[in-house]
Amino acid sequence: MTIARTLEDACEALAADPTATVLAGGTDLMVQVNRGDRSIHNVVVIDRVPELRGWIREGDLLRIGAGMTYAEMADPGFGALVPALGQAARTVGSPQIRATGTIGGNLATASPAGDMLPVLVALDAVVELRSSNGVRHLPLDEFVVGVKANALSAGELIAAVSVPILHGPQEFMKVGPRNAMVISVASLALVVDPPGRTVRVGLGSVAPVPLRATEAEVMIGGRIDWEGGRPPTAGDVDRFGQLVAETIRSQNGRVVVDGDDPGLNAADRLHGSLRAFGYDARTREVVVVFDAVRNGAGASAISRRFEARVPVAAPETEFVGPALNQAANQVAGEIADWVG
Repeated sequence: MTIARTLEDACEALAADPTATVLAGGTDLMVQVNRGDRSIHNVVVIDRVPELRGWIREGDLLRIGAGMTYAEMADPGFGALVPALGQAARTVGSPQIRATGTIGGNLATASPAGDMLPVLVALDAVVELRSSNGVRHLPLDEFVVGVKANALSAGELIAAVSVPILHGPQEFMKVGPRNAMVISVASLALVVDPPGRTVRVGLGSVAPVPLRATEAEVMIGGRIDWEGGRPPTAGDVDRFGQLVAETIRSQNGRVVVDGDDPGLNAADRLHGSLRAFGYDARTREVVVVFDAVRNGAGASAISRRFEARVPVAAPETEFVGPALNQAANQVAGEIADWVG
């Protein structure tokens, strides 16, 4: 194991062993290790590298260090510059997860449900990669290449991500059984850029990679009176929502939308109830139970209970939080397999 004190230390360690695992907060990595999905033979710890922390404003660009935590991004000073990222950071996990999890880890994991990704894709973010060979910059849509797959080369690490500072409204929204400590069913980032006269929409959890709803963006951008400040009509807003829904539907064939949507197939509906989400003192386990219902053939409904239990060493937040995350991930994965 190497505990890097500088970015140069980290790059040298990865050059010596390009197969080593980079560890910052470990909130995703340790779940995979504890679940037996991943084994580690050598680790480069980067949470003490000062070059990876904090953020720097460079004109109309914001350079965010890969080691910046969700808790730091939730700070009002940062949120004033990139509101949607601040909003997304506040929805991630428990306070313990937000205190240790990093934006670089969210990028490297490349999970379709990563809360930072729809915001970053809406902002046309650029990822900065470092190695002993130098620096590379990749647009986000070239960095995230599939489900939990990224474009990192052997010996590289994520140093930072850069986004523009836009002077317009931004919003982040996610849908799930809870607002935090659970994988989102769908997430959306909406970014308005009045000087550029554009509206940007980033979508998460609805495809293998984060998406842009480009057709919806072009339509609504053309309906806004940018000079006079007159908002789009109710009909324009409805059409915008339909185009966003169609972007999702075209990717996976399944979407939960308003029941009046004529394009919605009844067989695509999935709903349910979260029955348990917490610590069982009797068994010293965390328990997640979700009762799911989806439409079957004809008018029939198919229901199934999904349950996951994870042992906990002690009833303390440092153990309970990661265990709940692991159990929620297991249930979400089983539901995804069931839906097909």
